[in-house]
Amino acid sequence: MKKSTKLSESKANIEISSKQPDLSVLNLFLEEKSELPIIPINNKSLLTTTKGELLELNSKIIQNVNDGVIDGVDVKIFAKKGEMFFKALNDGLKGIVKLPQEKDYKRHGCNLSLRNSGVVYNYSVCGHPDFDELNFNATDAKSKLTELQAKLKPIEKETEFVNEDTGETFMVQPPAQTGGKSIVVKIE
Repeated sequence: MKKSTKLSESKANIEISSKQPDLSVLNLFLEEKSELPIIPINNKSLLTTTKGELLELNSKIIQNVNDGVIDGVDVKIFAKKGEMFFKALNDGLKGIVKLPQEKDYKRHGCNLSLRNSGVVYNYSVCGHPDFDELNFNATDAKSKLTELQAKLKPIEKETEFVNEDTGETFMVQPPAQTGGKSIVVKIE
């Protein structure tokens, strides 16, 4: 007998079964691969889905990957393609979309407002002598720092350095590295 749990009507309409489905014929949303995946949240579109519903769906997909019900590589590719698509769409809409009113606006459970973005100040045109001197010194220091970082980066073990101005020697440790491995998806 098949044991399954059906979520309430207000929750995502995904049936999770204790019997392992044939993953070769199912897509990310446990539908037949021949069908286009949709956001299966009470027959809503992405436009009308709430933040809570999206987060719940996200959690369910991740749980299904953890449980081995969905192929994690397919989910990673799906997410990367979606990210690329929506970034390109957002970038393409900049400067085109106008709000029906200048003040805050609400639609489909979202708050929209008009704000300044991408504002850049160029202080070098102010003619303030203290700023000009500090800016020159900061630019020079940044250049020297970048040059020194390039010398320190390849160090793999404790190394002796010589101060070129004083002739003094000192020991330098390799730089600490942080980070980890991640899957990189390049869409062809």
